[in-house]
Amino acid sequence: MKKVVILGSRQLCIEIIEIIELNKDLIIIGVLPPPFTGWWEDPVREFCKSNNYQIIKEIEEIELLSIDLILSINYWKLIPKKIFNKCITLNFHHSYKLKYRGRYSTTFAIINARKLDVWEHGTSIHRVNSSLDDGPLYFTDKLKILETDTAYTLFQKTEKLAVDLFKNNIQSIVNEDYNEIKKDVNYLYFEKKHLIHDLSLINDVLELKDNIRALTFPGAEEPYLIIGKTKFKIIDIDTIKS
Repeated sequence: MKKVVILGSRQLCIEIIEIIELNKDLIIIGVLPPPFTGWWEDPVREFCKSNNYQIIKEIEEIELLSIDLILSINYWKLIPKKIFNKCITLNFHHSYKLKYRGRYSTTFAIINARKLDVWEHGTSIHRVNSSLDDGPLYFTDKLKILETDTAYTLFQKTEKLAVDLFKNNIQSIVNEDYNEIKKDVNYLYFEKKHLIHDLSLINDVLELKDNIRALTFPGAEEPYLIIGKTKFKIIDIDTIKS
């Protein structure tokens, strides 16, 4: 039986934990929910408390554990080399063939869909190495981006896709049966600093709508327009408020 440590947040992490619980070849010996105080409440810590999972407080604690597999699921912190070299460490990253690397991949997939004429997004499971979102790619799947998708709706669909991707390949992970998949060579990299919420300079209507949809996510900072000296927050595709 392989011993697993989970680094993760959001509902996806919980669903992966529940899938692992049904597999006789894997056992979870600890979960590290990253500390977070911000615009959304993470359910993983409370889930672990309610279901008696050992909560790991600091990533350095993993060094002392005897484990076979680390899974990083919506874990946005960098994993130290001494940790990911300890055993196979797999990361769930929302991008088909790792085209979008870094942060906010769902947002930039929407922003660029029309510009690049690439109306697809997806999710991947890859091995962690020293380069961000660039380790060997083992599993990936895609879905269509709709012109009605917001960052939130596309994120939710991609989370579901990630659950299915893991379900369909869990036995390959157990058996360490990995076949490397070619990554998208024309990849793009984004960080938080690349997010632009002030849309005042966009003159094209479709581009404006694309950016509004790409920045629409409950609880997150809203996109806005500055008209004269007044800032108008855009709370959905058809509504603004001052």
